[in-house]
Amino acid sequence: EESALTCLAWLRQLGQGERAIRRFWDPLIYAVCNAGSAEIGADMGAWVVREGLCARADALDLGIATVPQAELFAPAVSSCLGARGGEVRTGADVAALAGTGSRITGVRLGTGEEIPADAVVLAVPWEAAHALLPERFRAGAPWKALAPGAILSVTLVLDRTVLPVGEDFVALVDTPVQWAFSKTRLWGLDQERETLSLVVSGANALAGRSREDLVTLATRSLETCLPGMARARILDAVVMKEKRATFLPAPGSARLRPGPKVDGLEGLALAGAWTATGWPATMEGAVLSGQAAAEALLTAGV
Repeated sequence: EESALTCLAWLRQLGQGERAIRRFWDPLIYAVCNAGSAEIGADMGAWVVREGLCARADALDLGIATVPQAELFAPAVSSCLGARGGEVRTGADVAALAGTGSRITGVRLGTGEEIPADAVVLAVPWEAAHALLPERFRAGAPWKALAPGAILSVTLVLDRTVLPVGEDFVALVDTPVQWAFSKTRLWGLDQERETLSLVVSGANALAGRSREDLVTLATRSLETCLPGMARARILDAVVMKEKRATFLPAPGSARLRPGPKVDGLEGLALAGAWTATGWPATMEGAVLSGQAAAEALLTAGV
């Protein structure tokens, strides 16, 4: 049940020591929740244990894409949407929801073009969803109070291989960086160099740091865990910041997450990993939210 108890306090109540929390629980929790045990609620921590470890034998198996995301999703766009008469527009921002009274009848783009629709699934970040609602419905939308969680990535191109032989990725412990993925091995790049993608979840405290500071932080994290890094030379570095990557599943946040329907508003359903899926902000949670939105509209007879 939801309470003000943090996951960290809950783990301590269960007798987990600081080393176990730092080296086992927190790496798992950061990966799933984009925050550490001190920041998330005990209810979400219990979810990680139940679903991430105990739900089935392969619950903790990792799936890693071996191509960039644009290539990964392109076939789905053409086969699932294009083949069914759908159209995907990129760079077309939605300026407003169109409608009359309490019914949504389409969307209006930033260009002024209006696209009519029998129903609209609003799958945008929670702040954007709040801003797009008709004004009289915004007061009853508590999700605007959700807090954001940042994710950083630092990509380093090195003049030599530093990951252990046979390893495509490694977890780093006792460093600000949690994971290092070798794009060289995963994507089949030039084997004389190693391109590493380093991930920092729960990065709110670091998001304001400069590119140079973050490259230094990433380099020192690797040097702490990988002996071969001491001899490596950095040929290039790219830093990416997503300051509002996910919502923060802090204690009490579950009551702020809405279901797919907005009370009193027809023809609209909300979707997104921040809605009330019961999951943290993951791709799986986003898929569940889309299914729930579709079911809500179909049930309403749209």
